[in-house]
Amino acid sequence: MQGYEFFLIIDNSLSDEEAADVVKKYQEIVTENGGTVTSSKLWGRRKLAYLVNKKQFAIYYIIYFSAPSTVLALLKDKAAFDEFVLRSLPIKCDDLEKEITFLQTISEDPKINVNLYLDSKKGN
Repeated sequence: MQGYEFFLIIDNSLSDEEAADVVKKYQEIVTENGGTVTSSKLWGRRKLAYLVNKKQFAIYYIIYFSAPSTVLALLKDKAAFDEFVLRSLPIKCDDLEKEITFLQTISEDPKINVNLYLDSKKGN
């Protein structure tokens, strides 16, 4: 099975519990289709670089999982029609543990922001 990370930008109007329920739906899709969720991380509420669906703020989540490639298509289709997901980004990971470790590093240091993380992905 291939490792993936699935980045979700969720509508800010949801409470933390409702946003967690949205993410849980995506985790269930992975597990119901033969995959395993390795890690899930809330990045919190952040200001968007530009308006998305007339929203200035959003909730950022990232899910790490291993699954057959067919699961990725299911996740992308679900996210495209989910009214609470503003944007999603699936990324193929060669080394899932390395990605999770990097995420924990940037999450613990408040001086490092999301842009550094996204810049690190340009090489993939």
